[in-house]
Amino acid sequence: MSAPDPVAVLLEPSVLPHGLPNFASVDPEAYRPAFLEAMRRHRAEIEAIAGSSESPSIENTLVALERAGRELRRVSAVFFTVSASDRTPLTDALEAELAPLLSAHDDAVTLEPRLFSRLRDLADRAPRSGWTPRPPTSSSGGSPDSNGRVPFSTTTARRGSASSTSSSRASPRASRRICSPSRTIAPC
Repeated sequence: MSAPDPVAVLLEPSVLPHGLPNFASVDPEAYRPAFLEAMRRHRAEIEAIAGSSESPSIENTLVALERAGRELRRVSAVFFTVSASDRTPLTDALEAELAPLLSAHDDAVTLEPRLFSRLRDLADRAPRSGWTPRPPTSSSGGSPDSNGRVPFSTTTARRGSASSTSSSRASPRASRRICSPSRTIAPC
């Protein structure tokens, strides 16, 4: 019997109870290729949604967007759990290498103009369809301000950054204004 593909171990759902990752079967050398493959798959899913010729609907836009990136979330959860609890030179180096790649990937997804267009179309049709969009909330429970922006919590700062050493300082990401050309997210 051959050993499972180390990248697949990170990309595929776990068979353990509650979907917990099998940390014992994770090969640290597989993180980088798993992240790259997960980002490639996520970009393909976003392209399929943004490039769809079908009229935007909750199912083919919002639900599809929510489902997109499962592998990337899975790999990220395993890697960042391990790197936060068991720091090694390998995980430190990989974090430094992956940070700009993940940031660029996140920007490419969140700034995709065709995706904004689909979301705007859904929001514009919402009053006629009986669907009421909820205002966004942050993971820290914050509510949008008068400009529609959701505040970030400084507790989301990565360890080792200036903001994680002092609770009075905001992280660089926290100070970045969150807005988009689409009024469905937050106007600029």
